[in-house]
Amino acid sequence: MKQVAVVFMVAAFASQGATAEPISANPSAAAQRALPKFLAAVQEKPIWASRFRVFVELGSNANKEQFWLNDFRKEPDGYSGQVSSVPRTAEGVRLGQRVPVVPAQILDWTYEHPKTRKISGHFFLCAEWAALPAEQAKEQKEYWGVLCDEQP
Repeated sequence: MKQVAVVFMVAAFASQGATAEPISANPSAAAQRALPKFLAAVQEKPIWASRFRVFVELGSNANKEQFWLNDFRKEPDGYSGQVSSVPRTAEGVRLGQRVPVVPAQILDWTYEHPKTRKISGHFFLCAEWAALPAEQAKEQKEYWGVLCDEQP
C-alpha cells in the first residue's frame, strides 16, 4: 500500500473561524460539536470505546504549545489527561504530567474501538485528508483506521 506523508498544519486550521460546517473548514469546531458524546463516553467507559485522548493548548500566554494528552479521564472535579510529548516552549509542562482539562480547551479528541481497532475523532487529521485527492484520502483513512466519514 502506498503511504502518503501527512503534514500536520494544526496552526492553520486552529486559526479559522468557528462557523463553518464541514470538518475540513474548521476541525476544532467540529470536534467541539461532537464533544458531548465524547465526554459521555469518557464518563460511562463503554465496552466499545477505549484509549481516550484529547488535543489541547497548554502553557503561559507567551509560551503556549499544543499537546495530545493520553489517558484522558473524568475526575471528581473535572477532567484530566497525561502530556504525551516533550514540551519545546511551554513553561511548567513536562512529559507524563497529568494536567486538568476544561472541555472548552479541547481542540480535538480521539478514542479507539477496541474490537475493530478503528479510531473516532482526529478531526484535524480528517481535515487534512479532505484536501487530498479522493483515492489518497481513502487510502490514508483505511491505513490509519480513522473513521472520518462516521464521526459521532
